[in-house]
Amino acid sequence: MCRFSEENLFKMTKLIFLKAGAPEGRAEIVAKSLIDTNLMGIDSHGIAMIYRYLELIDLGWLDPNANIEVEMENTSSCLINGNWCFGQVVCSNAMDMAISKAKDTGIAYASVYNSSHCGRLGQYSEQAAMNGMIGITMINNHGAGRMVAPFGGTQRRLSTNPLSIAIPYKDKRPFLLDMTTSVVAERKIKLKHLSNERIPEGWFITEDGRLSTDPEEFYSDPPGALQAFGGAVGYKGYGLSLAVDILAGAISSAGCSNPISKKVGNSFLGIVINPNNSSQLADSVNGLLEYVKSSKKAPGIDEILYPGELEQRTFAERKQKGITVPKDIKELLQKALKKLDIEDVFLMDSNLIRNIKD
Repeated sequence: MCRFSEENLFKMTKLIFLKAGAPEGRAEIVAKSLIDTNLMGIDSHGIAMIYRYLELIDLGWLDPNANIEVEMENTSSCLINGNWCFGQVVCSNAMDMAISKAKDTGIAYASVYNSSHCGRLGQYSEQAAMNGMIGITMINNHGAGRMVAPFGGTQRRLSTNPLSIAIPYKDKRPFLLDMTTSVVAERKIKLKHLSNERIPEGWFITEDGRLSTDPEEFYSDPPGALQAFGGAVGYKGYGLSLAVDILAGAISSAGCSNPISKKVGNSFLGIVINPNNSSQLADSVNGLLEYVKSSKKAPGIDEILYPGELEQRTFAERKQKGITVPKDIKELLQKALKKLDIEDVFLMDSNLIRNIKD
């Protein structure tokens, strides 16, 4: 593995999407989203997605120049047709509209369909929190992208159906819950597969009911299926997954998980709450987190963390030290550069911050 600077990887990512046909403003939005995701340590949804986005463009499942349409709008809600533009562009615009409406109404929502992959879901909840509001966001895979078995089942029926909540407090980054309703996101298995690594038992189940640690079996025929989070009480994650599937898919008209849909995208629901007592809210959140962290720690535990705290620390560290790029991801990036006939001046040894022993 090696480390590259944030600036170097941002320039590379922006240039790739410019060469792929994106307008400059949109290329910058997507590049910043992916780089910030790596800075937070969520490498499965960062620059590792670049080559996949190029594949989606080739498939016609992503249109960098699509016209984003507001199909319905009132004082507290809107429905947006992304026409398969970059999800980062569509969903950030949707949250801007919801935030603007919530300033007047106290609560508002934006619903999106025909959007390509939106990247890290938490960034849209954070968007509200950075404006002093509470953000609640969720997506399904537009009826397709089925990867998760229902509780008690072994076949793929649901997408990973993530959910995120961000709440502002004090002068720090917001409290941020950003989670899939499955044990993990599929991209984490993909990265293990690319690097020929085993995975922890319990991430997925084979169709014949075995818990496998071989990522090859996840992509075999018949394929494996991710499990809903919760282990023995996985019905909780399963129930939450169904709720997200309905709220993101049915309200937007994109549709819930079904056996027919094949075009994978993200249908999105963003809810924004404008608190009347923002100062009191911040004090309450801060007091709660300090109280929770003061608990006596279990054996082997050095510190109790709240959701998003580890990512905040990783962000600060990588801002200073650079972004870790494993060998397999570096190869995908080089493949993307070659595909677009871009001279590889970004991933050369001269740009390394440092090599890291595996």
